Amino acid sequence: MSNEPSNFRAWLMRHVGEQSAIGDLARDVRDDAEWPEGEPESFELYNEYLDSMNACEGALDALEKAWSRYDGIRT
Repeated sequence: MSNEPSNFRAWLMRHVGEQSAIGDLARDVRDDAEWPEGEPESFELYNEYLDSMNACEGALDALEKAWSRYDGIRT
C-alpha cells in the first residue's frame, strides 16, 4: 500500500501543523466546507475557486507553491 496521498486535499492536510504559507493554506482548506472535491483535480480548478472567494495574493501564491510540490510527487 502506497504512502502517497490520494489527492491534493489529502496532501495539504499533511501540512496543517506547519507555520508556513502552505500550512496557512492547509488550515484554510480544512475549514472550508465549500472547497472543491472530486476529479479532475487541477491547479486551475483550485486557483479559480480561491479567486472567486477573493483570496489574497498570498493565498494564491501559497496554492501555486503547494500545487507545484504536490504535482512533483505525483509524476
